[in-house]
Amino acid sequence: MRPKATIGSLLLKIVLMAFFWLLLFFGGLNSMLMLIVLGASTAAMLFFWHERVEVIRMIALAIVAPALEILATSPPFEIYTYASQEVVSIPYWLPFAWSYFTLVTFRFIDDVISILNLEKGVFFLMENKRQLLFIEIIVLAAYAAVVLFSWKCTGEINTALLLFELAFVNLILCFVYNRKADIIILPICIISAMLSEYAGIAGNVWEYAAADLWGMPLCVPFAYPFMMFIFNRFALNIDAIIE
Repeated sequence: MRPKATIGSLLLKIVLMAFFWLLLFFGGLNSMLMLIVLGASTAAMLFFWHERVEVIRMIALAIVAPALEILATSPPFEIYTYASQEVVSIPYWLPFAWSYFTLVTFRFIDDVISILNLEKGVFFLMENKRQLLFIEIIVLAAYAAVVLFSWKCTGEINTALLLFELAFVNLILCFVYNRKADIIILPICIISAMLSEYAGIAGNVWEYAAADLWGMPLCVPFAYPFMMFIFNRFALNIDAIIE
């Protein structure tokens, strides 16, 4: 049974996220340091936070997100470039960064939902969990394709088009999953994404090919909520199928 969320537990998640941003800013260019610190921190958090759904969500993002990043940082897309490229075009600590980010962000979201006493979102739209899981995988693949191919769809970098597309997709999420406990994922992920991106850019850990604000395209923060939302649904359905 998870302990009741308190302001103190909420502040703990903020401290853990701030530690992540500081680590990116000051140590992001030291791959070995990042690997050791993020690996040890993630293992420590898993010792205390190991509900099945969050482990599934963490493993899924730790595998799929770096794979998508390899596509995004490689020709012909090259949306951004990492300073350290030990594994194809990404640093080898990236899966641990996604694991850490996922664990802390969703624990923070759960605490906010609990403290504000928000009604849990509509969990499933279909009774057949396997069919729903398949649909979510297709949606994620389509999303990745749209992002990658829209980047240079006119022969040049088109951040305005991507901003419109990603904002529209997030509005659809708000319409389909319209409970407060669902929608709250979106603003939290946008804020957390912007601060994480700024820490990495300011620390010269990565650099975007096109920059509109704080060294990043305006569309970037909107890319996080959709992916985190879909992976959350993915994990919830896997957990239900296992049961």
